[in-house]
Amino acid sequence: TASVMLGRGMIANPGLAGSLSDQDARMTKEEFRSFHDEILEGYREIMSGDRNALFKMKELWSYMAPGFTNYAKYLKKIKKSQHLGDYEAAVMSLFGEQEIL
Repeated sequence: TASVMLGRGMIANPGLAGSLSDQDARMTKEEFRSFHDEILEGYREIMSGDRNALFKMKELWSYMAPGFTNYAKYLKKIKKSQHLGDYEAAVMSLFGEQEIL
């Protein structure tokens, strides 16, 4: 293949690039959490106010959540969160209680 378009697939599965070269490569929960935290901190640095970063992160979870087992109730909590503290608690619950598919 001359080229590959990854786009949303990389958001949904940040380990996708590694799995293209190594079929046995699986992203760990810790790597996924690190990816999430890096994006969140980047948004917080470049956007004015935590609220704007929160709304950007909530959009990304539409792609990232299906990569977890039993994600529906956690995604609902994430989408309903209005403050960064509530959001972070919902994300921590998801990472702590569910597994990556």
